[in-house]
Amino acid sequence: MPSGKTKYICNGSITRKDDKMTKIIRIPNGPACPFAPGKIDGRAARLVAFHVLVALLIGLVYPIAFWIALILSVDFALRSSSYRTFSVFRFVSRMELKVLSVQPKLENLAPKQFAARIGLIFSLGWALASWLGLSHLALGIVGIFALCAALEAFWGFCLGCKAYSGLIRVGLFH
Repeated sequence: MPSGKTKYICNGSITRKDDKMTKIIRIPNGPACPFAPGKIDGRAARLVAFHVLVALLIGLVYPIAFWIALILSVDFALRSSSYRTFSVFRFVSRMELKVLSVQPKLENLAPKQFAARIGLIFSLGWALASWLGLSHLALGIVGIFALCAALEAFWGFCLGCKAYSGLIRVGLFH
């Protein structure tokens, strides 16, 4: 067996660097991320993304964008911290899945927390742009934000999670 160094990427993958090659091994329900070893329900996360998308659309249609952005900011702040159990979006999503008897699909916590921090930045940016009356900027922020939420909600593609894995891959997180 060649000597090598194993590096976790936190998305169910392991990178093994040997003397002559780098190999990425996909492991379904792979090892926990060594940076934040917790797991969360990926199906609940997708449902949360759907609720965020609905909130974004409500904020665009009705003249309450600032308040919707603040609500989203608080919820993203809770979900990106150790207080995620207090998130209203998370609570509602988990109850909906429980009523529908949907089994959880466990995923690593760290990439989802990183994505929630990006969502917090987008929410705060939207709130600030709305408060300052910068409607074109607010619309641009909401457009990108809605695209990210739709990708996660409908296709399970978490752009923030991919960014997290990429940042680990290039060595920005240890």
